[in-house]
Amino acid sequence: MSQRSTEDGVLYQSTAARAAAPELTSTADTRDATPVAADAPAAPDGFHAMRAARVALRRLRCRVLAYVGTHHVHVELRTLGRSLRWRNVHAVRQPVGRMAESGLSAALAVLDGALQELRIAAARDVGADFGGARCEVILADAWVAYDVVPVDLAMLSPALAQRAIAAAMGDVLGAPAETLSVRWQRRRDGRGAFGMALRTDDLALVRQTVAAQRLRLSGVTGEFVAVLNRQRAELPSGRAVVAVVRAAGTQLATLVGGEVALAQFETGLGDASALPEVARRALSARGLEVTAAMDYCVDAGRPAPTVDMPAAGVWHWLAAPAWAHAL
Repeated sequence: MSQRSTEDGVLYQSTAARAAAPELTSTADTRDATPVAADAPAAPDGFHAMRAARVALRRLRCRVLAYVGTHHVHVELRTLGRSLRWRNVHAVRQPVGRMAESGLSAALAVLDGALQELRIAAARDVGADFGGARCEVILADAWVAYDVVPVDLAMLSPALAQRAIAAAMGDVLGAPAETLSVRWQRRRDGRGAFGMALRTDDLALVRQTVAAQRLRLSGVTGEFVAVLNRQRAELPSGRAVVAVVRAAGTQLATLVGGEVALAQFETGLGDASALPEVARRALSARGLEVTAAMDYCVDAGRPAPTVDMPAAGVWHWLAAPAWAHAL
């Protein structure tokens, strides 16, 4: 998550926007996982070329998805089949437990172990090492911060806009702007931006963890953005509260006309029935309309509850992604 605007890609898909572009790249060790012995006879140049081509093709046909939550880590290996569709061939899940109290670094230590286990499984089940493959990392919303920053982008140069948004995200995290990696997306009217921020030191730890397993970091994003992009087609076009409910708390956002108008993380909120009141307070605090009809779209991380929900609007239960399912 580098400090740049969405001219390189969008954080989330608006109604007419394209899919989010990869956000980060990193240099990984691209050596073959099976070194040639020092005393092996020299191979002809054609052999090396064919071997390099096979290694390159394997890397293109393998991807790793890694989810770093506060209570568990989930990693999965995807391969590109003959039908040119990605399929999951193996997944590993490991609990984080009380280590999460030590912060993201402890959860990343669990991620390192999970990636090692996935590498062993890939060698056994797929018959190849995935070294050099791309790895996308999704961080639980407890590890990142979002905000909708009111700023007139038409009056600012890109550099000044970046500084203003980074300063606002610093206020959210209680950290100096220069210690953050910030990415943001311009609102259609140019009078605000939806920003996502992560501490630069934490981003460096993510990069190191992935590189240690000889993977290439292709992107780092927050779970809310990942869920929003996956569920865009299921969301209503009017006013909606989108909530990602997890063990550590709930990330909620109000969408108006397909754009994020408000974003807020509620620590410890695990009861979706409280969303209408929480959303009403948040909207009122921002001076936004609180009486208009509202839809509630909830990813509860588990099957939809059977209890009756408040009759404050229309409720939609979003299918939780595989990485979110509790152990």
